[in-house]
Amino acid sequence: MLRRLLERPCTLALLVGSQLAVMMYLSLGGFRSLSALFGREQGPTFDYSHPHDVYSNLSHLPGAPVAPGGPPAPQGLPYCPERSPLLVGPVSVSFSPVPSLAEIVERNPRVEVGGRYRPAGCEPRSRTAIIVPHRAREHHLRLLLYHLHPFLQRQQLAYGIYVIHQAGNGTFNRAKLLNVGVREALRDEEWDCLFLHDVDLLPENDHNLYVCDPRGPRHVAVAMNKFGYR
Repeated sequence: MLRRLLERPCTLALLVGSQLAVMMYLSLGGFRSLSALFGREQGPTFDYSHPHDVYSNLSHLPGAPVAPGGPPAPQGLPYCPERSPLLVGPVSVSFSPVPSLAEIVERNPRVEVGGRYRPAGCEPRSRTAIIVPHRAREHHLRLLLYHLHPFLQRQQLAYGIYVIHQAGNGTFNRAKLLNVGVREALRDEEWDCLFLHDVDLLPENDHNLYVCDPRGPRHVAVAMNKFGYR
């Protein structure tokens, strides 16, 4: 019975048409459409053709900066929102001109010496240390700092950026630098979250939160421009 059914031209045409329809559906919508088909929860949709300036909304940050090594923050502050209202979504990424360190400091007056920041108007829900192994990538490092500081401030995190530099001309040992960075960061503070960050990766959407998943480690750079975001 099944063999006779498959031998009919109309049945074969229906099967081929169904396969083509599924392939077209996935090619146009990708995994997002597939997730929607099975009823999985979807996040907000973004228009990447109109990105925001990476320094957007920083003027809305309340109050003066709270120095990590200075007086304690006022008691009784409310917790920061789980999803910061300052987030803008896609942000523009520019590789030229490369900002100077003085310009990075000037654009981020709330960041303390040592690359530390804590929101002034609310109690952060996460304290995140970003560890960046580095050697002979000065331009990349300045671009990262210029881009990442406002990105993280809009997320209303308490954070510190640790740049771990390898001297000399020996083989670059990224893993060892990360181990050193983790050890040094934990000497300073009991961070809630540790982010191991490449110096040449710039996040493009501030809804990609620099917080840890309680279920275990996660990879936040799942799509990159040099691979066509695949």
